[in-house]
Amino acid sequence: MQPRPDERDRVRTGVEAIQHWINGNHEWTLVPGRHAAAKEGPAAAAELAGRGSVDGLPAL
Repeated sequence: MQPRPDERDRVRTGVEAIQHWINGNHEWTLVPGRHAAAKEGPAAAAELAGRGSVDGLPAL
């Protein structure tokens, strides 16, 4: 059974929206410092010991 043309259009629109969202997230991460958390203090020590990661946390 073939999908109807309007179903194809809705799927294509959804795929394009997801692609734009992914590209936007990728561009956002390229801004210097976005994912560069401070590598000092208790959280960084825990990361170095293999107990987590601080790169995804916002720098305060």
